[in-house]
Amino acid sequence: MNFVRTMHHLAASGGTLMSKALAAQPKAILLSEIGPFVGQVRFNPFDPVQQFIRRYLAVDEKLLPGVHRGLFARRVLADRIRLIHEIASESGYSLIVRDHAHSDLMRRVPNTRSSLLLALAEGGLTPLSIVTVRDPIDSWLSSRENGWLHEVESFDEYCRRFLLLVRHFEPGKIFRYEDFVRNPQRTTQAICFALELDFDPQFATRMSTIRLTGDSGRKSNEIVPRPRRTMAPEIVREVMASVHYAEISNQLGYGLQGSVEKE
Repeated sequence: MNFVRTMHHLAASGGTLMSKALAAQPKAILLSEIGPFVGQVRFNPFDPVQQFIRRYLAVDEKLLPGVHRGLFARRVLADRIRLIHEIASESGYSLIVRDHAHSDLMRRVPNTRSSLLLALAEGGLTPLSIVTVRDPIDSWLSSRENGWLHEVESFDEYCRRFLLLVRHFEPGKIFRYEDFVRNPQRTTQAICFALELDFDPQFATRMSTIRLTGDSGRKSNEIVPRPRRTMAPEIVREVMASVHYAEISNQLGYGLQGSVEKE
């Protein structure tokens, strides 16, 4: 079957580095941080659809009676992905679409389903998907420090939203960032197998040449574990009291003392 491959993760979870590892595989095309989210209109002469949605469809429901602007945006996105997917497939390339899950999950009322996957389903496109995760302690600390969690009031709420993401994936489709940085070869090969991609053991030599959106974390392509940020005592107490983090720890092997390496 001719799948549209997708990968999903939260911000500050090592997703950009892992995306680069996939983008460095032979005949892979990776589109970064994609979703049917129409932002503010800025100078972009190539995209009349964004202007149309923001300036007209958003304020005049009579333009497309019975069609919400969200549905219209998903329809347009699916059509665009289909076009690129067909071009890639005809040339022997594999298309990977990196979801912008942050826009779904870190809004005031989180979406319970990926808007990207919903757009693909509505467009008749079949996804083959994986999710990459990092210990929520680390991604939460980093996201909070960067000011990306305005609509998330607590660590436990962040973990609840984390679970909204991973619950859609079976264990064989969940890949931990901690395992990736300990053994990039093994983890990347496993991801390629899950996504039915060709794997090149020399992929790391090409990663420094790849530029992706979302590259706001580490400034080096060196794949090594990094120490956890210092945690104040009140943060430790908040983590220990989190019911949802306890569920994540049981499922994925995380904890205050660090993650348990998976074999």
